[in-house]
This record gives sequence, structure tokens and C-alpha cells, in this order.
Amino acid sequence: MLDSSVFGKTTFRTRTCGMSRWGALSGVFGTFFCCLGLTQTGPCPFGGRASTCDATHPCAERDCRVAACTSGKCVYSNTAADTACGDDTVGACDGADTCDANGECQDNVVAENGACLSGQDTNSCTNDVCIAGACTHPPVANATPCGDATDNACTAPDTCIAGVCEANDVANPTANPAVFADPNTSFCTDEVHDVDGEIVRFDPVAKTIIWAADGTRFQEGLWDVNGVLLQGGGFTVAFGTEGGERRAYFTLTADGFICDISLGCGGVCIAPTTVAVPQE
Repeated sequence: MLDSSVFGKTTFRTRTCGMSRWGALSGVFGTFFCCLGLTQTGPCPFGGRASTCDATHPCAERDCRVAACTSGKCVYSNTAADTACGDDTVGACDGADTCDANGECQDNVVAENGACLSGQDTNSCTNDVCIAGACTHPPVANATPCGDATDNACTAPDTCIAGVCEANDVANPTANPAVFADPNTSFCTDEVHDVDGEIVRFDPVAKTIIWAADGTRFQEGLWDVNGVLLQGGGFTVAFGTEGGERRAYFTLTADGFICDISLGCGGVCIAPTTVAVPQE
């Protein structure tokens, strides 16, 4: 504003930032001084910051900075780390912006090959990592442990193969001789007992029954072993305890009685009995 004093002198008086009643020149210089924080009370034009404040002219707010008007001066301090700021968009590879401990707003974009924030595939044999801003699932190294870690005579710990968790069970039809696992205990065996304690084994490749006493093979191609079920003739393997020892028994599927296995009939003879599987 341009004032003429009593003594005829001309003086300049700054009242606000930007264009004022004393014209464009005063507006330019007023804005300049304001944005240096020298004259302005309240918000400055063009993004400047005032250094003074009062009840009607609060300090300008800033992301990650807390403004306080103290004795007419704007005093700024850092907000607490992790305070929300900036862009609150959340994605698999982009978290909401937050303040750091130094009063700066950080964008929280996941670094290349960093862990995804969401969109995981719940597959223990793949990694969930951000690549080019997208959550991807490359396989982990083969033989990485996964799934069931049980390690005993029946099974080895599961491991990853080409991104898939593979069971390493010993008790399965591909073992030779076939190994049968007790579903209720950790016991497994390739020896199957008859009612008299005679033992037979099974070759799942040749589909042959083996007389354990001398290794003689009978009826090749007739014994198709699938898990614990012996498809030829409708027999199955049941588990029991006899003399304090866990055993596998050759039984009839229909009644669960232990069979009598003997040599003869041009091979192996299998006859039903009425002896139940012992459960001591």
C-alpha cells in the first residue's frame, strides 16, 4: 500500500502476500519476501511457507511434518514414523505411503524380487515375489523341504520338485518289493504273514507273489498291487499285533480273516480261515 505521511514522504507498507492494493510491483516483491518466510502471516502463494502465524492465520500443513504456532512463529517437527501420507493406494507390490523418521513421505513400493504384500499362492514350493511391479510365483530350488517332514522307515520328508511338493513315501506300489504302511502307526513292512506265520512278498512290477522262505516267484502277472489292496482275488493287507510285535497279515477283503497260504496247486494256494487279525 502506498501512503503519504504528514511530512510528505512516501513509504511502502507490506500487508499480505501476492497482489495487494499497491499494485503489481508490490505483489511481486511481497510474494518474494513471503516465500522466504520473512513477512507472511498464514499460507503463502505459489507453495511458499510463512514464518509467522496467529489464531486466524495458522501455519501451512505439510506431509510428515507437524506445524505448531509458538509465540507467533511456525515451528515444524517430524511426525511419527509410519504415519500415513501421500498416496494410500495398496496393491500386491505397492504399499500405502508412510512417513519415515526424518519427516519424509516414502512411497513403499516393493523392491524388485521383494516379497509380495498380497496375492500369495500358498504353495510352499514357489516364491511370492514382485517382478516388474507384479506378484509372481517362480519355483523354489528342487529338493527344498515341504509338506510332511516325517522321516522314518516308511517315508522320507517331502521335497519340492519343479514347484510341486512331492511325497517321498517308501510305502507305495512302486517300491520293490511292495512296502505296506500301517495307517495307524509309523510301522511299515514288505513282509505279509499268513495264519501260520508264513511270509510272502509282492513284486509290483512283475505282478508276482514271492515265497519269502526261498524267493520262489509264483503266478507272474496275476498280482496287481495297488497300495495295500491286492486286486487279484480280492485280498488285502491288514495290520495287527501279535506277541508284542506289529505285523501285516494277508486277509480276505470280505471278512478280514487271516488267510492260510501254502505251496501246491501248481503254485501258491490261498485258503480262507476264521482266524481274526490279532489286536493285543
